[in-house]
Parts: sequence; structure tokens; C-alpha cells
Amino acid sequence: MKDTPVRIVDYDPAWPERFQALARRAARALGDCVLRVEHVGSTSVPGLAAKPVIDLDVVVRPRDLPLAIQRLEAIGYTHRGELGIPGRHAFRVPPGESRHHLYLCVPESEGFRDHLRFRDHLRADPDAAREYAALKRRLADEHGADADAYQRAKRDFIDAVTRRATPADSPEPDPGAKMTIKAKAVAVVRHEGRVLVERGYDRVAGSRFYRAIGGHIDFGERAAEAVAREWREEYGLTVEGLALLGVVENLFTYEGRPGHEVVFAFDARVAEREVYERDEVVGVDPDGMRHEALWVSLAGLADGDVPLSPSGLLELLIDVT
Repeated sequence: MKDTPVRIVDYDPAWPERFQALARRAARALGDCVLRVEHVGSTSVPGLAAKPVIDLDVVVRPRDLPLAIQRLEAIGYTHRGELGIPGRHAFRVPPGESRHHLYLCVPESEGFRDHLRFRDHLRADPDAAREYAALKRRLADEHGADADAYQRAKRDFIDAVTRRATPADSPEPDPGAKMTIKAKAVAVVRHEGRVLVERGYDRVAGSRFYRAIGGHIDFGERAAEAVAREWREEYGLTVEGLALLGVVENLFTYEGRPGHEVVFAFDARVAEREVYERDEVVGVDPDGMRHEALWVSLAGLADGDVPLSPSGLLELLIDVT
């Protein structure tokens, strides 16, 4: 990602037409699964300078997710999972196509709601849109050769605008939607009494937490295969020596919404030995999403106030230490 230059261009009146073409194709493929398709991201704000990359959120009911994923894969998209954002599934574009970002979302997904909050606020506030355009141009000049640094530098502005957005900017949850239990796999890499984890923050509860690195298990994929794929895609790292520590059932609330997951937890090591000498590890996945991990003392996790997710994993680690 650092080798991909950041290019900000003036607003192109053809962007809505490009979105409509992508939306029509997705809707045809999904048939009765699709509830709505939303144009999000900077190209969805009239007059706003942006990278020439269309973002679209395709909304389906939770019960239709498996079928919707299959139907998108049938037209060439590659499912990449939630990538750390519950209820929002990312896809790699079909080979040979111009770059765009397609996300499959459930109505109650906080990631989807944040997309709409940010878009609608910029559409309604020309001053904020102008400020964002100027910021992006300046950051592109400063970090044009480093998309990772560019994305990181925008984060404070995006978070501030999203916090200012009113609840009316957000869609109401689908009352008929049913929550689903998710199957996930994580790998725990330890070194000299420390464990490599990611930071998390719940804005509704105002609380911090750490989470093990991994992600969802695709249909037909074994848990060990899933966790190896997640580490490779998010950090470019190879996990090896996978040994199952146990399976934990995690019932939780995140961003004000309940979640339920069954998590396969593996002990593992990283083939790239230089990781053990770093304080932090940064990765950027193929869709440009930044991932950060850091070494945290296992004893500090046991004694501290910041919990480790999924619930029950810390007890597994203490048992085998």
C-alpha cells in the first residue's frame, strides 16, 4: 500500500453514474437479498475532491448474508470478511476491473451507520466539506507516497465529524432482522511474557480493550486456515506452529449492540523473526485498511483494567503459561 501513490482529483460529475452502474450490477446479482445500495465515501459528496475510487455499501438482512456472499462471488468478487468491523463484509474487486470498494452490510452495522453519518454531514455542511477537501490535498502532498500515513493522518477529522453527526443521519435497524452467531479464529503469539494484540475502543461505552488477532471463518474453511489467512491479509505475516488452545464462547456488547461468537483460539509463532524485536506491528490490507498490533505484558493483562477480547481467552493463556 505504501507504494500506491495518493492522488486527489477534483470532483467528477461522472462518479454518480459510475456508482449507479456498480449498484445496478450488485442488485441484479443479489436479487431479493438486497435491501438498499448506498453511495458512500468522498465520491458520494457533490463537489468534494477525492481519490477516484467509488465506495458502495450494499445492505442485506443478517439471515441473507451467506447467500449474498455467494452471489457476489459468482460475479467475480472475493469475500474478505469483516476485517475487524462487525456487520460489514469487504470484498476484493473482480480481476481486471477498475478499483472500487464494495461492502456488504447489515442494517444495524455501526460501520455502515458511520459511513452514512460522515457522508450526510459533509453533504449538509459545505464548510466541513471544504475543510476536508483542503485537508486531503495537504495530506496527499505530505504523504503522497505513503497511503498508510495518509489514512492515519485523516483519522482524527473523520472521527470528529462522525461524532458531530446527529442520530437522524443513521438508518433505523431492521426490526425483522435476526442476530447471528459468528464463528471466528484467532492466533496468540507470545514472546518473553508478552502477547501480540490489537487495540480496540467502544465509543458508546467509552471503554478501551485489547483483542486477539484473527477473524471470521469462511464457509468450507477450517479454523486454522482462516486464522493464517487473516494474519497474512492484514499484516503480511506468516503464522506457523498452530496449536489449538481451546474454544471460547463470547457474548458481548459493542457500540451498544449485542454480539455472540464462538472463537477457536490457537497458540502460534510468527515466521518473520524481526516482529519480535518491534514494539508495534503495522499492516495495510489489500483494501487499504490499516491494522496495528502491539506487544502487551501478559501479567499486565491479568492485573490491569483493560480487558482482552474474546472473553475467556485470557484464562486459556494463564492456564498454559
